[in-house]
Amino acid sequence: MRKYLLHVLIISIFSLVLFTSPFVSAQSYKLANEYWDKANELEKQGKYLEAAKMFEKSAQTEKASPSPRMQALTAQLNQAGYYYTLVGQYDKAIMNFKEALAISRKLGQEADVATSLNNIGNVYYSWGQYDKAIKYYEEALAIARKLGQEADVAIRLNNIGNVFTLYAKLSRIKFILLHPSF
Repeated sequence: MRKYLLHVLIISIFSLVLFTSPFVSAQSYKLANEYWDKANELEKQGKYLEAAKMFEKSAQTEKASPSPRMQALTAQLNQAGYYYTLVGQYDKAIMNFKEALAISRKLGQEADVATSLNNIGNVYYSWGQYDKAIKYYEEALAIARKLGQEADVAIRLNNIGNVFTLYAKLSRIKFILLHPSF
């Protein structure tokens, strides 16, 4: 009799987990989507830091789901990173972009890998770390070329050109400051 009750208990618990998991996932997705919508509203109001935090909250909710939507998660992380870049919180931007990059690599989504690499390059460019920016831009460029994405190739080349143009301007300013009589 005990063995029978134990089997019934195990089957009951398994059934409960099996049938409640989709409900829990649906609730998590709904909450993550609500945070996403709120983040977009904050962005429209020009509240970029609050938007970044809300996109991050959306990502955290997605991660807590029993079965996270990985494509949605990368979008949430990329959006959080973008708005952290806008407000100059580069360390947080890099953290979000690198997490999105890792997920995209794991999923084998090369186009998304290139986007995340380019985003990281943008942060390093804004941060004034030009060597690192070039490294990430070149890696994104190689993927865009491999995938035959001509528009993205042009964007990556433009980003690399911007770094060299800025570097040349900074070098000229430095030269003028060091040699005022020239």
